[in-house]
This record gives sequence, structure tokens and C-alpha cells, in this order.
Amino acid sequence: MKSLVNLNLSYNKIQTITADSEGVCCEKLECLNLIGNSLKMFDFAVVMYMSQFQRLFLGNNQIVTISVEANNPYTGKQRFCSWKSYYLKRIEVGVEIPKPPCVDYFAKLNGITLNHNKLTTIDMSLFERMNMLDYLDLAYNPLKSVKIVTEKVPISFNLSLLKGEAGYLYDLPPEVFTRV
Repeated sequence: MKSLVNLNLSYNKIQTITADSEGVCCEKLECLNLIGNSLKMFDFAVVMYMSQFQRLFLGNNQIVTISVEANNPYTGKQRFCSWKSYYLKRIEVGVEIPKPPCVDYFAKLNGITLNHNKLTTIDMSLFERMNMLDYLDLAYNPLKSVKIVTEKVPISFNLSLLKGEAGYLYDLPPEVFTRV
């Protein structure tokens, strides 16, 4: 499975996904499709240490809870850390600066589809370490609250996408948003 790039596990009645804390599986995986399964919760720590991972499809499940709980220590070959301060400094100075001596958490993750689930609350700080995330589809969830802490939102993420201004995402009413 070391050379696996795309994994389609859609419509398989999967109920649980666990992380590979040893880093032996799927080091080249870029895309995981879990659409139409029986997931009730999802822990993004499952893909946190996959340095090539880009897209995650979780639509049409029964997900009520999402989290980033890296409880199991990562024991793989690579050293991981957050590159957020690196990206912010690079934006500030406008030129290339030395990269950190580690691999960024969620290094290339740029898209997550969570449409047609049962999410009622979203805390955007859950996505804080996902520096490259620029697409988050929350369409057709019974959302009542979206908590936004400005400095804890992914650097590349445009919050206006959550309001449906791009025309393809579910239009969330203004009262669900809370800024902290």
C-alpha cells in the first residue's frame, strides 16, 4: 500500500476509521473517498501525518462529531510540526524564507467534503493546522452554529465560501456564525 495514491472506499458501510501511528501505510496517498458509509464521527488525525494527502470526501455519512485528536504519538520516520508561522512570515515579508526542519501537519490537504451529514456545530479552530485548506463543503448539514476564531482559521481558507457566495455551497444564515 506504500504506492497507493487514490483510495475509494465509498458505499461500504464503514463505521470506524483509525490512524496509522507508525507511518507505514499510505505515504503517497493523495485522496480518500469515504462517501456513503456509516461514519458517525471522524477524527482528522487519521490524515494528519500523511504528507502527500490533498482531498478527503466524507459526504453522505451520518457524521455528528468531527475532531482532531492526535492521541496516539506518531512514531514514523518523519518529524512533524506546524508551518503556520512560516507561512505568515512569508506572506509578511513577501520573499522566500528558510523552511522549517520538519513536515507540516496536513501538509497538502486542500479540500474536505462533509456535505449531507448531521453536523450541527462547527468550530473552525479544528481546521487550524490545515494551512493549505481552501475548500470545505458543509452543504446540507443542520448547522446551528459555526464558531470562528480569526487567528485559528486555516491561512488559505476564505470564510466567505461558507456563506455560499461561490454559488455551489450551501447558504448558511448569518445567525449561525459566532466570531470570537
